[in-house]
This record gives sequence, structure tokens and C-alpha cells, in this order.
Amino acid sequence: MLNTHKLAKELNLSESGIYQMVSQRKIPFIKIGRAIRFDLEDIEKWIEEKKILSDKAIIGGVSIDGKR
Repeated sequence: MLNTHKLAKELNLSESGIYQMVSQRKIPFIKIGRAIRFDLEDIEKWIEEKKILSDKAIIGGVSIDGKR
């Protein structure tokens, strides 16, 4: 579990940016009483889901556009 400070440092974001994403429910979080915590596995999965591949991304040796 990470707190807001540690997550901000890990993602190279400001703590206020993390709080803003929490208030907008844009990032997975756990609320324990008044404390906000982040499960590292949930954050890693969230990052994977947000990943945007370029037009030239290679998947299994073949680019998305079908060229090698």
C-alpha cells in the first residue's frame, strides 16, 4: 500500500494532482477512515490500461500496421 506522497513520488506527479485524480475518481484508491491508500497492483493495472501504443508499435514481431 502506498500513501499519496509515495505514489506522487513514484509517478513523478504532484500530491495535489493525485488528490485531484482521487476526487474525480480517475485513479483506483482505497479509503480507510480519512486516509487514502493505493494498492500497487491496482495502480500498475491502471497504468497498463492507460497505455497508448504508437502507430509503429511492435506486437509479436509485427507492427500494428502489418509491416515488419
